[in-house]
Amino acid sequence: MNTAPRTHALPFFILLVGLLGLSSHGLAAKVDNLYRASFPVEKQDGAEREQLAAAGLARVLVKVSGRRNLPREGQLGEALQRANRYLQQFSYSGAEQGFILHLDYAKGAVDNLLRKSALPIWPDNRPQILLWLVQDNSQQ
Repeated sequence: MNTAPRTHALPFFILLVGLLGLSSHGLAAKVDNLYRASFPVEKQDGAEREQLAAAGLARVLVKVSGRRNLPREGQLGEALQRANRYLQQFSYSGAEQGFILHLDYAKGAVDNLLRKSALPIWPDNRPQILLWLVQDNSQQ
């Protein structure tokens, strides 16, 4: 029978509790422009803007849902084909080296689309540090 005291478990537990306590306080950061996508363009062209609207909506859906591989069929596929309906406003910046097209999508419409598609909606306050801590112990 092994009666040796387990001295390594207590410091590990204290470290784990401390890290969990830190993760819930003060380490959240507000993510800006969740509903905005930007693209470099050579000129201010309506046809190009319409083509980029679908790519912009796809980027926004990934940022808001946290899912990199979104389904391209069903409601999301239809939404991407009609991405201009989700567009709230657009603007251009820059001039000398080309332009940056900024596409701002309607938060309510995007969130509603994700809800109907049974996808998560991440809040704009997100942890700055994400930690996965595992202890490999041959006895346990």
